[in-house]
Amino acid sequence: INAGVQNGDFDSITSWDIVGQNGAGSITNYFNQKLNATRQCLTGDSSSQGCKFPGGNRPGAGHNNHNGRWVLPNGSMLMFHHVGAVEIPSNGTVTFTIYAQTAAPNPNEYGTNPDVVFPRCNLTQNVVNTAGLRLNPGQCSGYDGTTWTPLLNAAMGLR
Repeated sequence: INAGVQNGDFDSITSWDIVGQNGAGSITNYFNQKLNATRQCLTGDSSSQGCKFPGGNRPGAGHNNHNGRWVLPNGSMLMFHHVGAVEIPSNGTVTFTIYAQTAAPNPNEYGTNPDVVFPRCNLTQNVVNTAGLRLNPGQCSGYDGTTWTPLLNAAMGLR
């Protein structure tokens, strides 16, 4: 995220549509090229190995039908937190859902060792104030400043 902001990469994204677009200029193609993922899960694929995200209808988990989903080498899953047909950054930010324990049928979102976290990242060249957060350009934090930031910090060992 930080390198993308510093290099101006996000300024050249022509499509933020994570459902219908995956080619040159799309945000999903950008991340597909940058991530060390073992596979990208495409729109319509919720049955291939690793492409069905766990947790039933937990936040983001029920939205398996888009191109912004990746399986990482350690089995973790990363996806754009997606609600709606097209994900356009809100206030210049995007939110991800990261599942560390993919085998858990109901991932633990709380406590000192959560299985799922929701980082919100600032893709702009400006400071963004949103949901109780002050995000510098290229900075990520929890989804909000009260509930999710401490959980993200705990998951990353930054208590």
